[in-house]
Amino acid sequence: MSQSAPSPESTLDPRVRRTRQWIGDALVALLQEKPFAEISITDLTRRADIARVTFYQHFDSKESVLLALVSDFFERLYQLFDLSTLLQTGEAFPQNGVGPLPVSDELDLQQAHLVQVALEEVGPAVRRLAVTSFAQALARGGFSRSAVEARVVATYHVNGILGLLESYLNNELPISSAEFREATLTLLRLLPLDSTRSAILQ
Repeated sequence: MSQSAPSPESTLDPRVRRTRQWIGDALVALLQEKPFAEISITDLTRRADIARVTFYQHFDSKESVLLALVSDFFERLYQLFDLSTLLQTGEAFPQNGVGPLPVSDELDLQQAHLVQVALEEVGPAVRRLAVTSFAQALARGGFSRSAVEARVVATYHVNGILGLLESYLNNELPISSAEFREATLTLLRLLPLDSTRSAILQ
């Protein structure tokens, strides 16, 4: 079973990580109170109990805070699956070996709201970030094809999953959380990932 590489956040100095965590927590808390458009940098610094200059030492905008939170979300989401197994068999199992993990169980209401806000406010950036994150997860899982082919697979997967997720969060899909989980896993299983299948790009 492959070992996941540490996320960029986990390699930061503990003090930097702690401050970024405070700012991220402040944004998550404020989103429970008002729309993203109404949240100011002043709101964030007050809630995080930090100076404005400290905020700008870590982020250049509230959008960059939102993207950092979503980046962490996608890193955790992709780490739930053992991509080395998926590459060989087409079956995605969690790294603890217990069996298929319900994706929807990991999407608590706070996380779902965060992803929804990010898709509404910085959708293109979220998609680029998610594609990059999944392509990196493929590489860690042993994807043996070129970086371009990994990008093709990641783009296909991410756009399918995010489209499905947007419809699900907007109540446009009359399906249960279990059906949503199965749909996401089915999309993963349909991808031509392992090196024994035909080339994606000719």
